[in-house]
Amino acid sequence: MKVRSLFAVLALAGFAGVPLDSTATHASYLDEAAALNKAGRQRMLSQRIVKSYLQVAEGVAAPAARGQLAEAIWVFDDQLADLKAFATDPETRKTVDAVAERWATVRELATGPVSRREAAAMVAAAERLLEAAERNTAALERHNGRPAAKLVNLAGRQRMLSQRIAKNYLLLNWRGFDSAAIRAELGAARDEFERALGELRAAPESGAEIRAELDAAEAQWQKLKPMLAREHDTAAGRTAVVELADAILVRMERVTGLYERLAKR
Repeated sequence: MKVRSLFAVLALAGFAGVPLDSTATHASYLDEAAALNKAGRQRMLSQRIVKSYLQVAEGVAAPAARGQLAEAIWVFDDQLADLKAFATDPETRKTVDAVAERWATVRELATGPVSRREAAAMVAAAERLLEAAERNTAALERHNGRPAAKLVNLAGRQRMLSQRIAKNYLLLNWRGFDSAAIRAELGAARDEFERALGELRAAPESGAEIRAELDAAEAQWQKLKPMLAREHDTAAGRTAVVELADAILVRMERVTGLYERLAKR
């Protein structure tokens, strides 16, 4: 299994949107449901950037991870421009500005030299960015107001959890971090992911196409879950965890896009 690039993830999901161009203003095409999906994807990117940074520092599929890191930065920049252009009410302007402020710190670290010394700063900055992106997504869900918007948010959060789980798994192999705290974070993310899978499957809005994608994500999850108990794994074992997490990301990207379509109706 190859580690996928983020662009490949979005292309395979079928919801990549327009070509990426950080100089363009996309307010003319971004509707409420698409804005919600993008805001939710920013949460995922906060964790994917850290995961890729750690992979490079640890030498876990490092060449592919360098490409993933650069792509994730590019996508975050592009989507942030979209979301800032979309934000017209005071609440979403405030929340997206907070994302931009915290992104500046993460971006500076992510575009600098990768080093084990900066890993703690990167992890902490990404946590603050995740919190801001979560608030922005919640504001956009309220702004949308449709029942399916909750499912866009919930499915979109699964993308983030897939990357957060892999990130925390990688951190268990590092010295200088609180292993008990990381283990607790990993367990909480694992439990939340599993609960949300059940909630999405039980939703009346989840038709046959969505259920098929959820079933595929569940199958991948059942492969990944026992691997998470193996701490201090080999580089090959850590690569396998990362690749399965990315495969789940692909599925949940597709599911989120399908819910996005429902939220437009």
